[in-house]
Amino acid sequence: MIKLIKNELYKIFHKKVIYIVLAITLGLFIVVNGIDCILEKPTLDENIQLTENKIKSYEESQSTDTIEYFYNKADLESLKIIKEKDIKEESPEEYYVKSTINSLYVDYFNLTYNKQTELAKKAKEDLDNAINKLNNFDWKEIVKEKIDEEQAKQCDDKKCEAIKEETIKVLNYRLNHNIPYSTNDASSELDIYLSNYSTYLDKQNQKDELLTRYDILQKQNNTKDVKEIQYLLENELYTNDYTLRSAGLNLLNYFTEPFLMTIVILLIISSTIIAEEFNKGTIKQLLVKPYSRTKIIISKMLATLITTIVFAFTINILLTIIEGLFEGNLITIFNSHAVYDFTNNSVIYISYIKESLITFIYSLPEIILLGIFVFAMATLLTSSAFALGLGFGAYLSSDIFMMLLERFKFLSYMPTVNYNLSMYMYGNLPSSEQLSLTKAIWVDIVSFIILFVLILIVFNKRDIKNQ
Repeated sequence: MIKLIKNELYKIFHKKVIYIVLAITLGLFIVVNGIDCILEKPTLDENIQLTENKIKSYEESQSTDTIEYFYNKADLESLKIIKEKDIKEESPEEYYVKSTINSLYVDYFNLTYNKQTELAKKAKEDLDNAINKLNNFDWKEIVKEKIDEEQAKQCDDKKCEAIKEETIKVLNYRLNHNIPYSTNDASSELDIYLSNYSTYLDKQNQKDELLTRYDILQKQNNTKDVKEIQYLLENELYTNDYTLRSAGLNLLNYFTEPFLMTIVILLIISSTIIAEEFNKGTIKQLLVKPYSRTKIIISKMLATLITTIVFAFTINILLTIIEGLFEGNLITIFNSHAVYDFTNNSVIYISYIKESLITFIYSLPEIILLGIFVFAMATLLTSSAFALGLGFGAYLSSDIFMMLLERFKFLSYMPTVNYNLSMYMYGNLPSSEQLSLTKAIWVDIVSFIILFVLILIVFNKRDIKNQ
């Protein structure tokens, strides 16, 4: 049996199509990443020019009474301050200008346009004071001011008290771990966390049986977002170096669902490995060897699966390396991250590499069932082209069936909506209430058995005299 598998692997890895697909994929990926690097985001001067053109367009069309006009004027003044004071990108000063000063400019322009003289005068004083703070800027003083404001806040309900307590905790965390307000991912995530925390408190009192499926999924996503950041805060794992741009995350995304080119290779091999034997007449030479037909067909299926797995790992790792090199974050492939596990309602801290391997195992049924389906069609029809077409049709049907699932509930028993089990990892709920992990496993098992038995029956009964 092992000798048969080795022989099949030898034949597969001598197919030029595998290396052509690999080369095309890597080439296109390098070109796309290269273009992204060339087409860098606009410079500060370009943004100033762009904003000036927008303002000019408003003025020429006499649309200066819209809030968008005031926002663009505020953006222009903010950009000019950043340029004049040579403020660095993603610095606390840049964030202060783009948030606080920008907002004060909007108020001032709005009040001036509406001729609210006294209020406009007060707004101008506040604006000047804010700009003057840039001369001796200390972001920690701003955070301390916010802490004082929160502590002075009077609350009339438990929700308000909880939000107040959490806000003060996050502000103190910023001070103690040197995370200033800025436009980087670390600071932005903390702001988003406090926003999500308010929603989280509201949703915790909602009973799932009274919610729609969409609302349940929203509640789950909100819980996940809040609990994961809480874990990072509580274990002091959250630093100013935190970034959403991670090579480890890219690796995980590639392993979450089979890459398109992996599917292409799978379908090509599955559709040709048996059909070519009949078309070229080599099936006779194969069957005269001292192996049963069952062993021959199983060896071909195993060789196809092994090749697809090897190709998947190769392409996923190479794409991660290429993207990591372009983005300059390849070392982050060894990082870990927090994941909320709904099966035991706790957060786990897992490496991207380990999670990628687990995720790939969960997605294996998709590769196995697609492969064996095409294999069955090729065995039945002895036509690689027809089997390949049916394979692509089955692959593309997944998204179509998912969209029609709520209207046609019987589609929940189709293999193509059940073969990727990664959606159920960590106790996550599927998008449709018609689906479940138990149903998915049984559908996958039954589908595999039916196709496998069909292949054995057809191949063992096929007359090869005229082949």
